[in-house]
Parts: sequence; C-alpha cells; structure tokens
Amino acid sequence: MKNYFKQRKNSFKKPSKSKKKKVTAERPIGPDYSKAEMMLRQFDMNMAYGPCFGMTRVERYERALKFGLNPPRGVGLFLKVSNVDQECLLNNRL
Repeated sequence: MKNYFKQRKNSFKKPSKSKKKKVTAERPIGPDYSKAEMMLRQFDMNMAYGPCFGMTRVERYERALKFGLNPPRGVGLFLKVSNVDQECLLNNRL
C-alpha cells in the first residue's frame, strides 16, 4: 500500500526573526458611517423589535412601542426630527 500512495513531506520554513512586521493603525472595514446611521442600522438589524419587512423605520418604531418592546428612545427622536432614509436597511434586498 505504501508503494501505491507515496507520501511526501512538506518542507515547512520558519520565518526569520530578523524581519519585523510593521505595525499599522487598524482601519474600520467598510464605508464610514455617522453615529446616527450606525444607530439606525443596529435598530434595523435587531429582530427584538419585530420584523422590518414591508414597513418604514418610523412604523416599526411605533409598532415596537405599541407592543412594549422598549426600542431605543434616541432612534425615535432621530427619525422624527431629521431627514433620513425612512426605509429599512434590508428593504428590496431579500
């Protein structure tokens, strides 16, 4: 059986210690979003406040209030005061 399946040893090279890796500052992956946009995205992705399909963010927020799910107060204030996209993050994507 050994002759049929010949085994080869992999040559593993250890990295030399003389080369030092450059330390770079970590960059966030993906586009830069404002704090408000990140707050709205987290609200959209949190299924504890009910499904977000077929309704706007304001409708979902008010529905969560009606059912006593305690959505973040900042989300409601931001949705009513500012001019942001009212559609859910997952709108027309699924």
